[in-house]
Amino acid sequence: MSHEEIIDYLIRMVEKEQQTHIRSAAVAALGGIGTERCINVLISLLSHKEWETRGSAAWSLGYAKDKKVLPKLKNALKKEKNDYVKGQLEDAIEQLKALEEK
Repeated sequence: MSHEEIIDYLIRMVEKEQQTHIRSAAVAALGGIGTERCINVLISLLSHKEWETRGSAAWSLGYAKDKKVLPKLKNALKKEKNDYVKGQLEDAIEQLKALEEK
């Protein structure tokens, strides 16, 4: 399986998987890969209907260490109502701010 085929598979899992823990694992894997395509998918998941997926996307964006997503995370934090997701967004923002300071 090629790198792109793996990413395609993970994206399909995120889009179609009904079990939250499996979808969250796929989201984390996308953050670990960290390509621009993966980052764009993760950004789109910040507005997912399920809070678990939004939280996983926020965590994964912090893990991916792409400072360009900082404005997206801040914007998502302003809109987010779920406390768990807010915490994940705040943690990701802090991780990325720390990178800017280096």
